[in-house]
Amino acid sequence: AFAAVKTTHIVYADVDFWPSTDLHSTLMSRDVKARFASDPKLATVVPVFQMYRRCKEYKDCQDKNIPSMPKRKGSLFSLIKRKEASTFDPTNAGGHGSTKYITWRDQELGTFC
Repeated sequence: AFAAVKTTHIVYADVDFWPSTDLHSTLMSRDVKARFASDPKLATVVPVFQMYRRCKEYKDCQDKNIPSMPKRKGSLFSLIKRKEASTFDPTNAGGHGSTKYITWRDQELGTFC
């Protein structure tokens, strides 16, 4: 798949990740595009979070989970405070431990860090 890419950069994500509603518009913003255009080897990490299941039985319950998906950072932080969501796989420090969640939390909308 990578061999067929005709752009300078790609978004690489697991198939079961649900992108934020504004990920595309953020990546396509003038400032972010300029940063990518200035460095063909520039990489960025999109932080991932997990929501805890909304159903009691052990099965996928999309009808309960999808409407609860946060659309903004503030809503995500509210879920985290209520212990209904967390950083993704917090026990896997080798996999996600290098993600700068605090930096992302504090950055302004549309900025690149």
